Amino acid sequence: MKNKKSCCGLNERKTISFKIMVIILIASFLFVSIVGMMTHSLFNSNYKKLEQEKLDLIVKSIVPTMSVNLSLLDTKAIEKEVLEVLKNPNILAVEIIDVIHGEKTYFGSTITSMPYFTKIEDIYGSITHEKLAEIHFYYSQEHFKMLMNQFYESFALIFVLYLMAMFVFMKFIMRSLEPIQILAIEMEKFDPNKPTLLSEVDDSSSDEIAMISRANNKMILSIQNYSANLIQTKNSLERQEAHLKNAQYMANIGSWEYFLGDEHMLLSSEMYRLLGHHKSQKMSWDKFLKYIVKEDRNYFEQVITNALKKGATFSIEYQLKRGDSRIVNIKTNGKVRKKSSGEVRIMAVSMDITEQNESQKTIERLAYYDALTNLPNRTLFKDRLQESIALARREAHSVAILFIDLDRFKLINDSLGHSVGDQLLAEVALRLNSQLREVDTLARVGGDEFIIILPHIKGAEDAMLVAKKLLDVMQKKWELGNSSFYTTSSIGVSLYPMHSEDMDILIKYADTAMYKAKDLGRNSAKVYDSSMSDDVNRDLELEQDLREAVKNTDQLELYYQAKVDFITEEIVGAEVLIRWNHPTKGILYPDSFIELAESTGMILDIGQFVIQKSVETLALWNKKYLNPVNLALNLSARQFQHNGLIKNVQNALETYDVSPELLELEITESISMENITQTLRILKELKSLGIALSIDDFGTGYSSLAYLKQFPVDYLKIDREFVKDMAVDHDDATIVQTIISMAMALGLKTIAEGVEDTEHVAMLRKMGCDYAQGYYYSKPIPLSEFEKLAFKKEKKA
Repeated sequence: MKNKKSCCGLNERKTISFKIMVIILIASFLFVSIVGMMTHSLFNSNYKKLEQEKLDLIVKSIVPTMSVNLSLLDTKAIEKEVLEVLKNPNILAVEIIDVIHGEKTYFGSTITSMPYFTKIEDIYGSITHEKLAEIHFYYSQEHFKMLMNQFYESFALIFVLYLMAMFVFMKFIMRSLEPIQILAIEMEKFDPNKPTLLSEVDDSSSDEIAMISRANNKMILSIQNYSANLIQTKNSLERQEAHLKNAQYMANIGSWEYFLGDEHMLLSSEMYRLLGHHKSQKMSWDKFLKYIVKEDRNYFEQVITNALKKGATFSIEYQLKRGDSRIVNIKTNGKVRKKSSGEVRIMAVSMDITEQNESQKTIERLAYYDALTNLPNRTLFKDRLQESIALARREAHSVAILFIDLDRFKLINDSLGHSVGDQLLAEVALRLNSQLREVDTLARVGGDEFIIILPHIKGAEDAMLVAKKLLDVMQKKWELGNSSFYTTSSIGVSLYPMHSEDMDILIKYADTAMYKAKDLGRNSAKVYDSSMSDDVNRDLELEQDLREAVKNTDQLELYYQAKVDFITEEIVGAEVLIRWNHPTKGILYPDSFIELAESTGMILDIGQFVIQKSVETLALWNKKYLNPVNLALNLSARQFQHNGLIKNVQNALETYDVSPELLELEITESISMENITQTLRILKELKSLGIALSIDDFGTGYSSLAYLKQFPVDYLKIDREFVKDMAVDHDDATIVQTIISMAMALGLKTIAEGVEDTEHVAMLRKMGCDYAQGYYYSKPIPLSEFEKLAFKKEKKA
């Protein structure tokens, strides 16, 4: 690497070192020249200024006396003053010009062409202030020239020394750059196909050649690594290309080209596969068009013709009949290219979108149809309703909307299971559709909510006729798997344009009328009127207030109605009844909010509150009194069917350490008969806890003695409707006697509700009734009042 002969092969004028030397020389010359000129100019101007200042001082020193002497015309004094000035060796001569008499007086040596400074000063009279004379001073430049010559000699010496230093500096640079020239020669021999490291590199050296060599060796190593990575990238790209080809195959995408005027087309292998055409058979334009089904062929040719005229891109969907006679859907995107030579070419990519179209149809069906019933969903229903209203507006006829909701569907789901509930919904769709015309639309818009559009009707009477047919068909018995049961529905009706011309408002009104039908006892249909909206608003307000009350429970209070033993005339228990202390409406009774709580699900929270509070009260009585009584709690249908009921009761009894015999749970006769299997299971589980059970409102439902024998109940509660008129109504008295006799036969105790006078007491005691409950003994009262009434014996010590 230190072979100096190697540098002889280089063109020195092209080397970096030569260029650097030339640049340094030029820059140095320019720098020295500029510095010299600036120094000369500065020295010259400053020295002249200095000499001028000296002359000014001399002049100023003689002007005052000269003014006096001239004013007095004292020539001797003037001459003496001038001679004194001429003693300065640099003052060559002084000339006085008398401006008043026009006379000139010259002192000093004769002035030749020798350079000099000149100073002219005007002399004014000290009294008259008139100009008396001009004095010319001639100042020598000899000293200035001498100094300037010395400056030139010094500058020349410095310049020579600077040139010598630059020469030495350039020689040093040449030697320093020589290793780079050597390195350049070795790098010219570098073979990128066989990269090898540079030799003779001393890793401990810090000179330029060693540093650059080490850097080059690192670069060579990087090149080697890059080459290896490049090979890996190439292999990866080849794999990706293969994957892309497979992807195109899987995506059913093919490409084709057609040069107008040529006989044959150029098709990719995938395009041959899409057509079901063998590669060995060439494809012509006419043959290609024959693959397109007849219904789409003219449209395809029209699109291509328009694209050829405009030289534009095109996109088209059509059907192909493959070589195997299978029909496929194709989407083609292409463009027309025209060259100045007149050549016209069509380039296109075609894709099999058969599966995509099928998927799109499935998606659209999911978007517009209910998966369970295959009925239109809310979205499609609104589209059809909008069309029906638009048509009715043009043809001046009415459109009816029927909003249908199954009664107690939640109970069916909870008791029989969701699979039976789903089967019921599917069967409901079939039953409802069987009663409708082809022009009518039936849709499922919610869990158990259906809605119907009846176009082309005359008015509310026609709509109600259809509603009546639907109510009748819904009341028929349902046989679903192993389950057999009855259910009913409630229907609300609104009409366009009678009630509104707005689609959403019409749906809302039909919904409101449906809820009104439920409020009036279910299994009925109601046509909307404006008063219903007021009721809905009141119900909505009441619902929000009830939610707040259930959330905080401070507005809920338990009342207690005494249960009295007919024989001992002592209070042996009480029925727990809830009251709502509404902040603005005062005390509300259960009949004004329990149904709302049932429909909204809040009944579960209310029921849990009643259980917890009642068991807590029993625990308190056990601690305070010697003769604690039992408490009877009413269970709603939803609460009875809830999966957490048994666990909640058990947890409450264990938490407060209360004996289960002190707790009695009541269910209505109608609830007990809705699902016999489920009822038996729940009653047996509750009974296993040691809790007393009773059937409330007995005689008003549809109970069967066969099932009653299986129920593990302890009490039958005779409904107050039979007790109220038993003294004057023989039939009621007979029913009460029958219930008491039947209970005795079954080993059950009876409790008569609604006992209000002595005649009731006498008759019931005679019939053998066990317990009484009614206003004769006590109305429902708060806890503190009941304790005073029931616990007359001493408290515990």
